[in-house]
Amino acid sequence: MYKRYIVLLAQLLIITAVFGEEAPKRKKMSYSLDLVSKHMWRGSSSGTAPCIEPTINYHPTSDFTLSGWAAFSINESYTEVDLYASYQIKRLNITLFDYYCPKPGVYSGKDMINYKSRETKHLIESQVTYQPFETLPLHVSAATMLYGDDLDANGNQQYSSYFETKYNLSIQKTSFDVFMGFTNGNSFYDEDFNIVNLGVTASRVLFSNRRIRIPIKTSLIGNPAKKNIHFSVKISIS
Repeated sequence: MYKRYIVLLAQLLIITAVFGEEAPKRKKMSYSLDLVSKHMWRGSSSGTAPCIEPTINYHPTSDFTLSGWAAFSINESYTEVDLYASYQIKRLNITLFDYYCPKPGVYSGKDMINYKSRETKHLIESQVTYQPFETLPLHVSAATMLYGDDLDANGNQQYSSYFETKYNLSIQKTSFDVFMGFTNGNSFYDEDFNIVNLGVTASRVLFSNRRIRIPIKTSLIGNPAKKNIHFSVKISIS
């Protein structure tokens, strides 16, 4: 079990070395480690146990970021390794993701580099997020799966899409994100046009100094399409 996690972490460290080998001496890397009671993504939970989730970011410029992220559940029911590139243009963010989420217990290095259309466990997705108003903390986003493990019963690409609106507000030292996400139907998320992600996340910084920052997030998330509700807690160290 732990050997597999060590291999995945080693791959992330190699990515870090590649991203950073030509970087100047000034700090362009950032790191974080999340401890999550239940991994949630767009209204659905992944795995059946708490997760450890490390992130590595390389910022070659102020508006461009290359990242590596991973998640390991403590009982091996869920593993994921993602790479993504993000570009910020004023209030517009464009991100290209490569998600890799193998079946529980079947991870291998060979499987990780398999990008054959009907075999791969990778998902390539593009996402655009926009803040329409400079003074209003409202964000809208749209994401579409372009290639990989998003096939219908006939083995054809579904191009599943997800759309979300999110509004942020702060009360004293606590920040709240209220969000609603829906899908276009006949997709990875649901068979019909439906709301799949509805909830609120509250976040607060527990501790912060010049070297370390520890925030906590609690989320209450409902998925009307699947008729279920989830509660999740995340503690981060960065």
